[in-house]
Amino acid sequence: MLQSQSNVYVQLLEQVGLIQVGNNPDVDCDIFNVTLTFKQVKNLLKVLEMEKNFHRQTSAFVFHYEFLGSTSQLEMIVNQSDCYAINEKVSLTFKSSLKSLRLYFQRIFFIPISIFVNNTVVGNFRLDFSKLLPEDNYFNTSKTFTKYGTFHFDRINKILSPRMPKPSVEYIFSMQLVTNFSKKLNLEHGPLTEAYASYKIDEKGAADITECYRSLDFPNTLQQKRAPYDPGQISSRNFANFETYERNYMKMQTDAFIIGRVLGENSELFAKSSEDLCRSTDPLARRLSRPILSNYSDNEQVQSLESISNIEISRASYMPIKPQNRSIGVNTDPLETDPEEMTMRIIRELEEWKAQQMEHFVKGLEQKEVEYLGELNKEWEQQRSILQARLEAKLSECERLNAELEQAHAEINSNALKHQETISIVQTVKQDIERSYAEKFQQLDDEMQRLKHEMQLRATESAEREVEQAQQKCQAADVIGLESESEKLEMKKRIDQLENQLTAMEKTHFSAEQLQGMLADLQKQTERFADIEKAKDYYKAQWSKSARELHVLQMTLLKQKEATLEEKKGVEVDLCLEEILEEEQEALHSDRNELKYIKDILYDSLETVSLDDLQVD
Repeated sequence: MLQSQSNVYVQLLEQVGLIQVGNNPDVDCDIFNVTLTFKQVKNLLKVLEMEKNFHRQTSAFVFHYEFLGSTSQLEMIVNQSDCYAINEKVSLTFKSSLKSLRLYFQRIFFIPISIFVNNTVVGNFRLDFSKLLPEDNYFNTSKTFTKYGTFHFDRINKILSPRMPKPSVEYIFSMQLVTNFSKKLNLEHGPLTEAYASYKIDEKGAADITECYRSLDFPNTLQQKRAPYDPGQISSRNFANFETYERNYMKMQTDAFIIGRVLGENSELFAKSSEDLCRSTDPLARRLSRPILSNYSDNEQVQSLESISNIEISRASYMPIKPQNRSIGVNTDPLETDPEEMTMRIIRELEEWKAQQMEHFVKGLEQKEVEYLGELNKEWEQQRSILQARLEAKLSECERLNAELEQAHAEINSNALKHQETISIVQTVKQDIERSYAEKFQQLDDEMQRLKHEMQLRATESAEREVEQAQQKCQAADVIGLESESEKLEMKKRIDQLENQLTAMEKTHFSAEQLQGMLADLQKQTERFADIEKAKDYYKAQWSKSARELHVLQMTLLKQKEATLEEKKGVEVDLCLEEILEEEQEALHSDRNELKYIKDILYDSLETVSLDDLQVD
């Protein structure tokens, strides 16, 4: 039974390797071979440049499609021409009609195709075969349909401009009508002549009559091998000459009609075989030959018997009795009415009739026996001649084979010496090969033992090395464990310290009034800090001013000293430069100490302000 899918009957015939589509045996019986070939893929680089997941290391695309539940993937290497040949071919064979296939492709069958880059889909397409099929009447004049085309992928990335070229695939779709079994063309062939158009026998009646005609028991000489009758076989043939087709078809219809009439009139006769026909004719002869007995009176029975005997005599002599030769008399003897005598007479007549029938039956049996024995003799003679011919042919074949066998023995005896020489050579070569193989096998065995010993040594060394590495790892793990324990102790100490600080901070928790007081003090401190800043700027300006004045005074003093020195060149004056430098250094040192003191005061004020802020927080 076919399975219905989306109102389409589909069945997979695994024995013959095709798919049956449709449920009409008169139409859905053609065999189609559908083939699709993917030639090449184009325009993939633009999609690759705009893809978010694109990396410069990517150098391949993946062409992915699903066909009847199985997936297939083809890898395509990126190139500058942006054209990738794949030449992938898929094929299916259907037993259906073009109309049912179109419905099947519309509702059930399609091929999903995708393009992958870095395991990400960048384009997909759903290939529908129903758009590729030809018209319904295409295969009336042709058996092959081929279509070249291109389809474009739907891009997943919406950032791309619609004007940019989409990825495309070039394909070749072909469909071939392998065998034409359908009867859908019977109604399209109309009558070819007026005689054919006016013929009254319909095709159904002709089929029935022809079927009866085919089932008759003909003799062996006229019996023909007949194929099972197909009502649509005559009209589905593709004749080259339509006149021959018309003449043969009308002759067959006329013969079938005449045979049907004969069968209707003599149905009982045609239904019986030859033996039944002989059996049916024997009682008829017996009825004609035996006397007719009735329930009349004895006198009338005697008269009837005499008349019947006269009729038989007249039939035997074939001379009819004329009316003027007949004499009419009246019997005035008394009638015999003895029932026993009548019974005995009837019994005698029956015995005579029985003897006649037995004699007739025995003669028929003897005749049939003679005929049967003659047929058996003929068949036996035929079989004997056939077997004798076969025996002679087999004897000649045996003689020929015997001659060939003797010739082969002679050739073998003549070539025996050559074979012995070749056998000796082969044996020597075989011994040499075995000796060389034994030596090579011994060398291989020694090499294998040496390699096995080396592998054992390497295995022991690797085991010792692994033990040493394990010990080193254990020692390193112990060191790491000690370090982790020390770090753990330090962490515990740090945690305890933080807990103590936390408890101390919890103990120093201030109330709202204290916080208000602290805020007031903080405000005062900020005001004081502002005043100190102002004082700092003032003192800094004063110090710079005094330093400039002092420098000016020193410069004037130096100038005066130089002037006095020039005036007193001739007078020796002892200048104590060291004392002057020491005085200058002391003055500079005192200035530095003063600046340091001011800086410390400012830093202390800033620290107090920051601590107050932290406490407030």
